[in-house]
Amino acid sequence: MRAVTGSTADPTDLADTGLADLADLVSTVGTDAARYSLARLPPGSAGARDIDLIDLDVITRQANGNPVFRVQYAHTRICLLLRNAGQLGLGVDVEGADVSLLTHPREGDLLRALGDLPRAVAAAAELWAPYRVARYLEELADTYHRFHGVCEVLPRGNDAAGALTGARLLLADATRIVLAGGLHLLGVSAPTRM
Repeated sequence: MRAVTGSTADPTDLADTGLADLADLVSTVGTDAARYSLARLPPGSAGARDIDLIDLDVITRQANGNPVFRVQYAHTRICLLLRNAGQLGLGVDVEGADVSLLTHPREGDLLRALGDLPRAVAAAAELWAPYRVARYLEELADTYHRFHGVCEVLPRGNDAAGALTGARLLLADATRIVLAGGLHLLGVSAPTRM
């Protein structure tokens, strides 16, 4: 077993970090961070088939540099958005949403990213490569954050919700579902609050 701490490029033995085994890793960083970190590395990336290189400093931070945090945060952010929508009396209307209104480039990026799910899961299953699911989820989370940064989903102030609101709520909820499903495939929780 090997792990990396800090920004050093040289791997250190888990013993050097005070971690004797996988149980120590889990108790140090948590189950979700340990599972996700192990799943996201391609087999043999550290020259071994057991525990690959893990940057303990990164996976213990609640920051965008931490891949599992970034994916879970995207899921949590969408859950908050949907709770806020509910407080405004809005919900996800699968049947009535007009997705033809989703014409913004960031909406298109998110739709395409969602469409990549079957390919990512099939490749992961065929090649026994769970890292493909993890990397897909990271790309999807990043794509959602870019969408959320420029495409207002909920009306502001006294503005009324329109058809675009319904379409964007559906898009956000679809992203939430895919993130939760992908995390579940990796054995990692999809928290609704952080």
